Amino acid sequence: MVSVENREFADMSVYVIRSGQRLRLGTASGVGTTVLSIPDYLVQAGNELQFLCDPIGGAREQVSEQMTVYPGDELVLTINMGLCSQARYGRARIAHR
Repeated sequence: MVSVENREFADMSVYVIRSGQRLRLGTASGVGTTVLSIPDYLVQAGNELQFLCDPIGGAREQVSEQMTVYPGDELVLTINMGLCSQARYGRARIAHR
């Protein structure tokens, strides 16, 4: 699962990217927090994921950096002022990228 903190006014379509393929996760409402599910097959040890945030009715996509995701990690995606960034909170560690 990924918690999306959208600090923009526009609603965003949120996609996950793995190996160049993107999969739509859902919509994050403007100025709010939305929890979206990531399919289990995408969250395997050592998978590199990236997120793409596309404003509905807008033209400025935002893409996060790649990060390695492990089963059990809690992901937080923040959309703020034209930037799309993420953090991974593991069971026993905190990692920011």
